[in-house]
Amino acid sequence: FRVPGKIVARNVEIGSTVSTGDTLARLDPEDQELGTKSAQSQLAAAQSDFDQNKADLERYTDLLKQNFISQAEYDRRLNAFNVAKARLEQARAQLSVTQNQTGYTTLAADHAGVVTALQAEVGQVVAAGQTVVKLARTGEKEVVIAVPENRLAEVSGAREIAVTLWADPDKAYRGKVREISPSADPITRTYAAKISML
Repeated sequence: FRVPGKIVARNVEIGSTVSTGDTLARLDPEDQELGTKSAQSQLAAAQSDFDQNKADLERYTDLLKQNFISQAEYDRRLNAFNVAKARLEQARAQLSVTQNQTGYTTLAADHAGVVTALQAEVGQVVAAGQTVVKLARTGEKEVVIAVPENRLAEVSGAREIAVTLWADPDKAYRGKVREISPSADPITRTYAAKISML
């Protein structure tokens, strides 16, 4: 999520297949909705203040033309009008931001895929940017293999790799090395190599 909050719904489980735009989880929108109402009120107040200062400036413009007021008084009214205009623009921008944040209470899939991990539960309070769901793309397949040090040069220099699975050793898949970890795993002392399937 791009905003913090309490998770009120999670619509997926591990292994769920999702399409682009599907809702994965939702936060309680109450705080964001209150922020939007507050920003709407501030915008209404800024609009009223702007309208009043605009009307005053128009009256004082006419008075200045007739020499009933000084240039300094007119400048003071012009400055008040400019301040009210800036506050109105600020209130509009703030309302836009809070409306966007209300939309951020729904976590949607940005691409089709399969849910591979859930790292938050309903009722949990999460921070903005905290991982909630891990989603693997269905179109792009990748395998990770553990490469011993003595075969590292062979794997890194290969243009194409044949990958076979223990579950189905009769079938070979074509792939190419996408990335090799620069450091060895501290337990297995092997290097993780990511292979993109062709």
